[in-house]
Amino acid sequence: MKTCRCCSLQKPLGEFYKRKDSPDGYRNDCKECTKTRSEKRRKLKSEELKEYFKQVYRRKKEENINFQKEKYWADPEKARKKGREAYLRHRKKRIKAAVQWAKENKHRASANKAAYKAAKKNAAPPWLTDDDFWMMQQAYELARDRSDIMGFAWHVDHVVPLRGENFSGLHVPWNLQVIPGSLNCSKQNRLEM
Repeated sequence: MKTCRCCSLQKPLGEFYKRKDSPDGYRNDCKECTKTRSEKRRKLKSEELKEYFKQVYRRKKEENINFQKEKYWADPEKARKKGREAYLRHRKKRIKAAVQWAKENKHRASANKAAYKAAKKNAAPPWLTDDDFWMMQQAYELARDRSDIMGFAWHVDHVVPLRGENFSGLHVPWNLQVIPGSLNCSKQNRLEM
């Protein structure tokens, strides 16, 4: 048992974080008090931290304009995993922000949607048959049905993206796959094999 110096309550050692340089090997404040104090500090310093990280980003960008690409390509699998985790952690917040942005910027949202539809239309070659269009429609219906049954979003993804950085795929049945929405969003416009 140990007494917390903040709340003055006597608690078992399991309620204290470990600290190597402390005589008994544990901090003097309990986990609950530590969390409360950290949360208060975080709220007070959040604006200062944001400004600090902006300055760090600007400095790194000035030193090396490609620092983000270099960091990504140093370990792409780690970067993708980190990106997927961040997406899942902030998914609802991002969706809410995107919906809010679309409401506030209807003209830009409409322009983006029109540009995507035009790209998709131009990516559908004229030699596609009615059967090909039916197969593509089936992929979208499958995505809708899976979303309804499984309770989370499924998307129709272009294996080779329509608007890739160095290449453009076609809007054809053999370039479509039905995958979970989170996987599709983390893939973005990249070709993943």
